[in-house]
Amino acid sequence: MADNKTVSPEETSPVEAAEAALDRLAAKLAPPSIGAQIRRLLPKIENAIEAGATHEQILETLRESGIEMTIATFRSALYRARKKRDREQTGQQRGSRERSSGGGSSGDSSPSDGEQRLKGASKAEPGARSGADARQETRDPLAVPKRPKSFDWDPTARPEVTFINKDDDKVDTDP
Repeated sequence: MADNKTVSPEETSPVEAAEAALDRLAAKLAPPSIGAQIRRLLPKIENAIEAGATHEQILETLRESGIEMTIATFRSALYRARKKRDREQTGQQRGSRERSSGGGSSGDSSPSDGEQRLKGASKAEPGARSGADARQETRDPLAVPKRPKSFDWDPTARPEVTFINKDDDKVDTDP
């Protein structure tokens, strides 16, 4: 291929030419979303903010470049782009930590947090069970749970009434 980016038709196959034409058509008909454009420009936008540019100044520059949006849309897209970037970086860090720990397959066999908790629980009394084990043992999954006392009140039930006779209160006193 030549050094410049244009390729003569003799060097490309009909399939490659069709792919390029379809890519151009798709780019023309469906430009990237505002969010995608902001995500792509995020490092440069943040450099401008660090240099002291305001959001309004950055938005004016984007408008001059042909990217039209309101200030509210810009701020929302900027927030979402930063959030997505941070999530992806956190996911990459999490993945690298898992790979560096080796998942137990490496020669360095340091116990995980869960294993350390289990070892700590086994140092307690030998017959005692901890946390979830004790709860699982006492609870029957098929048992009907007890209802709270507030559910036992029946508003249609008549109260038990006992009548006291005044004569019964008098004590028999024999002279």
